[in-house]
Amino acid sequence: LGTATYERKITLSAADCAHPAEVFLERVMWKDEVFFDGRSLGTRDSLATPHVRPIPAELMTPGEHTIAIAVDNTNQYRFTRWAHSYGPAMQSVWHGVLGRMEIREANPLRGVRIFAAAGERQFKVEVPADFTPSAATLSVEGLKIVGFERGQSPWRKDRALVTVRLAETPESWSEFHPHLYYLSLTDPKTGFNVRHRFGFRTVAREGRMLLVNGVKTFLRGNVDNCNFALTGSPAMTKEGWLAILRPLRDEDGVNTIRLRRRTSSACT
Repeated sequence: LGTATYERKITLSAADCAHPAEVFLERVMWKDEVFFDGRSLGTRDSLATPHVRPIPAELMTPGEHTIAIAVDNTNQYRFTRWAHSYGPAMQSVWHGVLGRMEIREANPLRGVRIFAAAGERQFKVEVPADFTPSAATLSVEGLKIVGFERGQSPWRKDRALVTVRLAETPESWSEFHPHLYYLSLTDPKTGFNVRHRFGFRTVAREGRMLLVNGVKTFLRGNVDNCNFALTGSPAMTKEGWLAILRPLRDEDGVNTIRLRRRTSSACT
C-alpha cells in the first residue's frame, strides 16, 4: 500500500516518431504519474477508465528512452473500507497496472460519442472541434445521410456536436432485436479513421418501470461480485469477458449485469 515506481527502457524507431503519440494504461489502481525521460506527463486517478495522456512531440525521437510509471494505490477520496471499487470486501487492493500498457498513435477520433434515439431520422455525434462533417468524412453503413448540422458541444469547449440527418428512420435496437449500425469517421488532414458500432434506442422511466423504446422492460440480471478470487482483479481480455457474458445471455436469459466493483473497459 503506497507509491511504487515501475520503470523500463524502450527503443523508438523513426516510424514510431512520425505521428502524434500517447501513453495508454488500461486499468490502474489508483493514481499514477508517467515520466518520459524524467519529464512528467501528468497524473490520472480514475478507477473505471483507462489512463491516457499525450506525449509531447519533442520527446518522440528515435533511439532509447526511459518510461517510468509511479502508482499510488492509497485511498484518494476517503472511501470507506467497504467501497465496491476499493476494499477487501469486493477485491483486494492490488497495486500497479493491468491489461494493455502501450505507447500508441494518438487518434482524436477515438473519443467521439454517439447519441442515437429510437424512432428518429437523425442522430448526434460529438467530435473534435476541427472535424468537418461531409460525405467523405462521415458515413453509416446501411443508412443514407441527407445532411449535417454542426454546432458547439454543450459539454466540452474543445468538441463540436454534429446532427446527422437521415433519409429514413433506422431500425431500433432492443434485446430481442439487437440491430446495430457502423459509423465511419475519417480526418483527411491527418489520415486518421475510426469505425464505431452503435444502436438506436431510447431509455426512459415511467414511475418505477423502465422503458426501452417505449416498451416496459423487466431487468433479469445477476450481481457480478468477487468472482476473481485467484487474481484479485477482473479479466482483461475480450475472450475472458465473452466466456463470462455469453452463458449468462444465451443459457440464463440475463439481460442485465451489475458489476459492483469497477472493471476494465473491455466490459463495455
